[in-house]
Amino acid sequence: MKWLKANLWNTVSAALLGILLWPQISIWWENRKHEGQILIPSMLKMQGENSIKIPDNQPAVFLFWATWCTPCHVEMEHFRRAVDRGELPGSRIFAINLGESELVAKEFWAKEKYPFELAFDENEFITKQFNVSITPTVIFLEGDGRVREVSSGISLLGITKAQKLFRH
Repeated sequence: MKWLKANLWNTVSAALLGILLWPQISIWWENRKHEGQILIPSMLKMQGENSIKIPDNQPAVFLFWATWCTPCHVEMEHFRRAVDRGELPGSRIFAINLGESELVAKEFWAKEKYPFELAFDENEFITKQFNVSITPTVIFLEGDGRVREVSSGISLLGITKAQKLFRH
């Protein structure tokens, strides 16, 4: 009984921490499985109705987002500032709206005026290949189509990772 009293706080704290971290650990583990995979060539529909083939021998960042997602707004602001400072090429960052109509996404985009590309994964090909179900999710893609890293949630190191990607 004496041991239990002395260690109750530690035991409860460890249990609560495990309960809180388990969802993040499972997401991290799922994301890690995609690193090194090659993106199967696919088309991204761009805002102006044009489509581009990805991969195209240039590094790219895919940022999966939704208009209702507050963490997405925070992540996109981080990318906006980096593009505005000239640290990242806005033409190689593709913000892929997840699960909303094009009209809703385009209205939001027109209001916010982000300096990177609005794109739509019409057939959800990329979304399904990488099992994207959480926003924001960021995929860092090498020029040859190989996934360098996948990150879900607000990333404190996302801009640094993107800078390293575009330096190679």
